[in-house]
Amino acid sequence: MRALGAIAQVSLQSAVRVILLPLVVVELVGGPNASRVIVASLVVCAVVTAASLLRAGPLRSESLYVAIADPMSIPFCILALEFGGVVTLAVLVAASGVFQIAAGLRLARLRAIINPDFSITLVLLACMSLVPVFARVIEGPEGARPAAVPVCMALTAAAIYTMNRFGPSALQPWAPPLGLAAGAAAAAAYGIYETHLIADAAWIGLPTSGWVLTGGFDAAAVALLLPSFAILALVQVTRANTSSLLAQFVSGRSVLDFREVQRANTRIGAGSVLAGIGGTIPLGYSPAGPVAVRQSGSDPRRIGASIVTVFIAVAMCPKLQAVVMAVPRALVVVYIAFVLFLLVRKLIPVSSIGQRGMPSSMWAPIATAVVFEVAATVLWDGTSFRAVNGLTAGSIVLVALSVLRLRRASRHRIDVPLASFSAEEIAEFVSSLPLDREDAKHRLAAVSEEALMVLIQSDVYSYDANRQMRLTVTLHGATIEAEFVAAPSGAQNLQERIMLLSEPEASDLEVVIERDAALRLLNHYATSVTHRQYQDVEVITAVVDSG
Repeated sequence: MRALGAIAQVSLQSAVRVILLPLVVVELVGGPNASRVIVASLVVCAVVTAASLLRAGPLRSESLYVAIADPMSIPFCILALEFGGVVTLAVLVAASGVFQIAAGLRLARLRAIINPDFSITLVLLACMSLVPVFARVIEGPEGARPAAVPVCMALTAAAIYTMNRFGPSALQPWAPPLGLAAGAAAAAAYGIYETHLIADAAWIGLPTSGWVLTGGFDAAAVALLLPSFAILALVQVTRANTSSLLAQFVSGRSVLDFREVQRANTRIGAGSVLAGIGGTIPLGYSPAGPVAVRQSGSDPRRIGASIVTVFIAVAMCPKLQAVVMAVPRALVVVYIAFVLFLLVRKLIPVSSIGQRGMPSSMWAPIATAVVFEVAATVLWDGTSFRAVNGLTAGSIVLVALSVLRLRRASRHRIDVPLASFSAEEIAEFVSSLPLDREDAKHRLAAVSEEALMVLIQSDVYSYDANRQMRLTVTLHGATIEAEFVAAPSGAQNLQERIMLLSEPEASDLEVVIERDAALRLLNHYATSVTHRQYQDVEVITAVVDSG
């Protein structure tokens, strides 16, 4: 029963979002066939979700990733349709997917920039870009009573908040769809729930028109909006990272595998490419999938296969789609706003906001975004300047500040062959660092030597003069961060090995003691040790006390 409840909950929430979000984009612009766009979204989300169920190949996963339409992309897709048409939208959405795949494959190089503060700032900027869209959506239908829309919105918000805040734990995940249903019931009482759509819809069938993308292609619009969709891809990378880390925590992994994070980005990026080909909006991951796995304790593949089945069934049943399409769009705004609120609330505890308040690095991008959003609404409406919206402008400032922060940090770097004879060169490098305390230099030298030994021991390849290790030392006042980067070895994660060393039976195994001597010394000299394994590199980061 718990598994059935989890499947119903995730399927219902995900299908509602996959139907409503593309519908909002199409209706605001008066664009392509809405039914065709909805069916395309459902099918693409089913394909990407099914890809996460594979246990082999470049898209394999051991966790559940449910693909859904991405709310952050709504303002960009609206601009693409307004400026260029359906084909322009398709090209830009596919391009954003390619950008995401490329960024995911280069995630190791972006690790110094994409941190929790960077991620939550991007999400906040994306939420701000949705405000003008929400303002256009909440207008009530013609002929409706003045109080109808505000009352239904208030009831929907109150129902969602009450169930999520005060309801039993089993009911809380159902808060968004049940709150939307309560608002829809109130809308039906006011006569603004479009029941005729349900009556007119067939039980089984597919759209008969709109499958061939027409509407023109505007190269100038593509060039104008391409930077915005590149920024959107960066937002999707940060969100896919968060979704993957959550899925790994839920699946019971004590140490995170960043190769899985890269595969998650590849899957959702490929899904956005398919969405572009289908003429619909980009994709993202739903956090409801990992939550359902945790609550039910069921096999992720079983839940995922059921969700894929539901997506396909809804795609082939216009009447089920019409039940959702009949909901007043103002209630959709409440629904999306609550979903985004939950997303931001989950990001706050792991960012500086939850520990020290909003840092100064967040104020400048957000202030820039506010200025551009106001200017786009008041001064630039109807011109090409609208393409430079708050998210794009604020993200450019955010990236610039992040790069400036890295450049201003006290960083020292050396590249050496991945071999034992490099220990002497590393020792000379450490002794030349501007550190006042000699004992700090000794600890850093010991950490560096043991990290080198660990990487050599974990290397399954024979010695190659072309294989290098890069050591980067960053001075952070009272602490020293040493980062060791080398080609991937495919060995067990060092953090997992450190935890194994703490087990009582490990001390009785002489072979284990001999093999992991360097690892024990590394863990002794360093305050903390983390090991990130990517597809292209592996990174050991050790923090040493300089006091």
